[in-house]
Amino acid sequence: MRRVGRWVQAGLWLALAVMWMATSAGHVDPFSGSGAHATLILATAGAALGACAMAGEKATAARLRREGRFADATVVRVKERYVSIPYGYNGWVTTVEVRFPDASGRTVKASYTAHERAAGKREGQQIQIVYDPRRPAEISPRGEDPRAAGVVLLGIVTAIFLGSAIYCAFRVFG
Repeated sequence: MRRVGRWVQAGLWLALAVMWMATSAGHVDPFSGSGAHATLILATAGAALGACAMAGEKATAARLRREGRFADATVVRVKERYVSIPYGYNGWVTTVEVRFPDASGRTVKASYTAHERAAGKREGQQIQIVYDPRRPAEISPRGEDPRAAGVVLLGIVTAIFLGSAIYCAFRVFG
């Protein structure tokens, strides 16, 4: 399911990129003529993909809250980067890779992404995580799940796509 979620998110961002490139190039008016038809199709697909991705992230976060187990993990790598998307998100994104033993004693390598700075995390540091015993690679730091910010961001992008689809539907179908 995680792989499907990644493909859905990739499709969402691809639809957004295609819409942005077509309109910024100045060759296509996205709200009239054939441009409105294309925008309607892309915006509808983007809204559907966004809704699916949002539902998947919420379901994963809920499953971790219900069924998650705590573990002490060792930080293997911390990657901080500043992301700036035109007309979109501007801020820090941090990926934290960890290694921890699951309930059976097997060593698991996993990572989580947070929409914030690393907050002092460094390689070799011990942190507490929550993991899904059925899918140990599904992890979150103990405390607040960083998926909450992703769900909000996906909700905003989905709302933009949905608004564009509704507007274009009125332009195309009168």
